[in-house]
Amino acid sequence: MDAHLIFEDVTKTFVLHQRGTVLDVIDNASFSVRAQECAVLTGPSGAGKSTLLRLAYGNYRADGGRILTGHGDTLTDIATGDARAILKARRRTISYVSQFLSVIPRVAAEHLVAATAEAAGHKTPRAVARDTLARLNLPETLWQVPPATFSGGEQQRVNIAISFVGRHPILLLDEPTASLDAPNCEVVVELIEEKRAAGCAILAVFHDSAIRDAVATRCIDVTKFTPPTEVTA
Repeated sequence: MDAHLIFEDVTKTFVLHQRGTVLDVIDNASFSVRAQECAVLTGPSGAGKSTLLRLAYGNYRADGGRILTGHGDTLTDIATGDARAILKARRRTISYVSQFLSVIPRVAAEHLVAATAEAAGHKTPRAVARDTLARLNLPETLWQVPPATFSGGEQQRVNIAISFVGRHPILLLDEPTASLDAPNCEVVVELIEEKRAAGCAILAVFHDSAIRDAVATRCIDVTKFTPPTEVTA
């Protein structure tokens, strides 16, 4: 079984508990992403692009449908799986690059990247970490510093390094280049192409149309899954 990510009739609503308001965000989303694809979600701000990524990673619980992640003999329904199944899928199958730093406080950037490289089975995880951080133009003086002290762009490069040294067959990318300058955006484009060539299935969101056009094998219009604007109280 090749790497794949499949949404089947996925729905999602949010409840604003202070007012008892129900917001319908995603309605019957159905699409798939296969190995060596980079599918990019498109649509206006607020259409649900990031919501779909968070649903796929299990950060949000779907209200209906299935979200299947598969690779080798492993098949997990993220929409209905319990916490243990989702954590297992995150360790082995699916990785997520968000716009926000999510690391262990007081642990140096190099150690964070090396730990992921080691878990992925790299024979020289420290060297892999250093090569990746250098490739992303993170100054060597920062490698032994906890990334919580970094600028937004520097933190994002650590996030990218952590995900891309792994060997997860499915990658979720939520605006990975949002805080980066042009040279580092080019590096990320190269990394995405390398992952795709290696057989990864990639689902991504980019607001930068030039980057989207550079990496997308196809685009998925999220407005097809956006219910009519209606608020229920």
